[in-house]
Amino acid sequence: MQILAKSNNDIVRTYTEREQQRIAIEVYLTNNLVTLRYGDLFKELPEDTVSKTRLLNWLNDYERKAKEKEIFREGAISLYLRDNPSHFTKNGKWDSNKYGEFIEYVFRTFKNEDFFKGNKKVYRSFQQSIHVEDWYYKAVGLMGLKLLESLFDNHGLTSEVALNRMYMNFQVREDYRFIISAINSTAKNYDEKLPDGWKEEVELIVDEMFTSRYKTLTEIYENHNEFAIFYKYREIIENRLLDIYADVLKGETKQLLLF
Repeated sequence: MQILAKSNNDIVRTYTEREQQRIAIEVYLTNNLVTLRYGDLFKELPEDTVSKTRLLNWLNDYERKAKEKEIFREGAISLYLRDNPSHFTKNGKWDSNKYGEFIEYVFRTFKNEDFFKGNKKVYRSFQQSIHVEDWYYKAVGLMGLKLLESLFDNHGLTSEVALNRMYMNFQVREDYRFIISAINSTAKNYDEKLPDGWKEEVELIVDEMFTSRYKTLTEIYENHNEFAIFYKYREIIENRLLDIYADVLKGETKQLLLF
């Protein structure tokens, strides 16, 4: 079955079944993972598990100069993009049906001691955390968001809704950080002259304002025609992801495709 979809520029497209599935997965992922703050996906962690900052450090690339020598380490996201060319079309678009294989790849990478470049303490902390179910499911969400951000930067997304939401998220996040930075600067220079608790109150107002703005902008895209495709496959995607997440946690990796 094919769905006729009218894009934002009023051009009618015909989507194949495979294209529909890829779009539906991307819309599902952006619906559930894209958020203003990384911490929104990584709250109330179990004790003695890897923190949000440390997880991000190893998902991201690392680069610095030391004694006129550049040190560079590829993070788990870059390694996934490099090691899995079969997950992309000839024009560089990601096959979102491979999302389960991405999750498995990242956790397999975290189980490889060589990835941590001799940092045995960090390696052990990851091994301990991976087997804590609550941490695992929160880590999956943060990994997914970092993948979407990297795909957006590398023009790897197909869905218009996914592209627009990622762009919107980067813009709102940049504005949010700018204002929070200005608040912190004011606090540093004038804190003694201002009422007690002013900084926390202002930050709360800013936080509520941006959360509301983000929600409003997100709802705009719910009228996009790609949501018809998304609703067609949503239940299948939800059920398959639950199975895939559970399989990766147990180390069972025979069937990780969503469709």
